[in-house]
Amino acid sequence: VRVLSTPPGSGQGIVAALNLGLGAAKGRYIARMDADDTCHPERLRLQAEYLDAHSAIGLVASRVQFAGDRQAQRGLALFVDRLGFSSTRNADPSFRRARPVTRR
Repeated sequence: VRVLSTPPGSGQGIVAALNLGLGAAKGRYIARMDADDTCHPERLRLQAEYLDAHSAIGLVASRVQFAGDRQAQRGLALFVDRLGFSSTRNADPSFRRARPVTRR
C-alpha cells in the first residue's frame, strides 16, 4: 500500500484523486474502496479469481449496502436507497484489471 496525495488546498476532488491512484498503480488489479468502507472477507479473492478465469472481462463489481448511522448520514443513506445500490442493477465498488482489456 502506498499513500498518495494531491497538494493541500488544491480543490481537485475525488476524481483527481482516483485518477492519481490509477496512474500510479503498479499491481495486476485495482480495487476501489473508500476509507470508511468494509467488505466481505473473500471479496477481493473471489473477484480476482473471476477475472483470472474470464480474460475478456475487465471489471467486476459488487452490491453495496448502507451500514452507517441513517440519521447522521441521512443524505448518503437516501442516495444509496434511491439509486438502488443494494440491488445488482447499480453495482459498485469496482475491482478491475490494472490495464484495460483491448480487443484486436
